[in-house]
Amino acid sequence: MAVKNYTDIINEMNAYLTNVASNKSIVPSLVNGTFTDLMDSLFSQLKYVVQQVVTLTSVTNVVTIDLQEANHFSLSLTEDITLEFTNTPSIGYNGTYVINCIQDVTGGHTITNGTNVIDVDGVADPKTGGDEKFQLWLYWDGTSLIKNVVNL
Repeated sequence: MAVKNYTDIINEMNAYLTNVASNKSIVPSLVNGTFTDLMDSLFSQLKYVVQQVVTLTSVTNVVTIDLQEANHFSLSLTEDITLEFTNTPSIGYNGTYVINCIQDVTGGHTITNGTNVIDVDGVADPKTGGDEKFQLWLYWDGTSLIKNVVNL
């Protein structure tokens, strides 16, 4: 099966639904499962969606993450940083985000939460040794980013 990105899948769905809306003769075939088959086919392809991983950099000890740019990020820690986020989803919408982090060979760099970031109770501290890897999992609950650390 060819890999499709999210935009291709949404465009196919929109084209089909536009055709349904403009061609009432298609509607009876929907009862026979055509629409359900199409939706099942399109949504089953979501597992094949390729998502870009955006590489983050710090500027004067601040990493600003644009949440409209991607859901998956990578960050090489070379200094102590503060995480700040822009373009959070609208109130009423949720989102999940992952940041793959690696300490440089020196290690020991810390991450400070910026505005609207809350640590999960009892969350582990990120690994701080040289070349150590961990992930930050973030969930936007409509008002705050809830952060969890997964040491790898």
